[in-house]
Amino acid sequence: MQAADGLILLGQGVHQDAVRRFDKLGLPMVVWGAHGQGDAHVVVGGDNRAGGAAVADHFIALGRQHPVFIGNPSHPEIFERLNGFVDALAKHGIKPLLMRRDEFTPDSGMDAVHSLHARKVGFDAIFACSDLLAMGAIRATLELGRSVPGDVSVVGYDDMPICASFLPPLSSVRQDWQEGGILLARKVLALIRDEPTCSETLPVTLIVRST
Repeated sequence: MQAADGLILLGQGVHQDAVRRFDKLGLPMVVWGAHGQGDAHVVVGGDNRAGGAAVADHFIALGRQHPVFIGNPSHPEIFERLNGFVDALAKHGIKPLLMRRDEFTPDSGMDAVHSLHARKVGFDAIFACSDLLAMGAIRATLELGRSVPGDVSVVGYDDMPICASFLPPLSSVRQDWQEGGILLARKVLALIRDEPTCSETLPVTLIVRST
């Protein structure tokens, strides 16, 4: 099998374990994710901190006072989303509750909401670090007899194609995957050619729908 000339890594993994593992190969590498201090590799990714802040501002504008964040901040991208969310809410004296969930699936989102209900924790907004988590959270919220968005506002992340057709249509933070893919390819080719290149952060957009 012919060896690769370069590597594009989609996702950094928990605590950047995946990055460290592939770094050992010594290949020109570009990573999709969040740029961290001391990174020796090139990173392309959405502005996760700005995405989290946009969701916080959206909840504040709706008058929400008891937000919940669902996700695993051990992932660098999720960590940045949470920090942006927390910092923006702090300006209004609001501190969100973190529901740590390792699996970004509908079942995991449902479990998080049922856990909140079992503990009698009051909440009126959910920011899920993925759309699938958000969809599960909505399903569980409705099962518990609360309305979305009347009682609880919900926002996901990534704006998957299914978001627009989900019932109710899911609000989500959109990343420009097409531009991201182009940049990943251009930068790894530049590294292979020993040309100068650098990390780059892409803007994100909060798409407000019915949740």
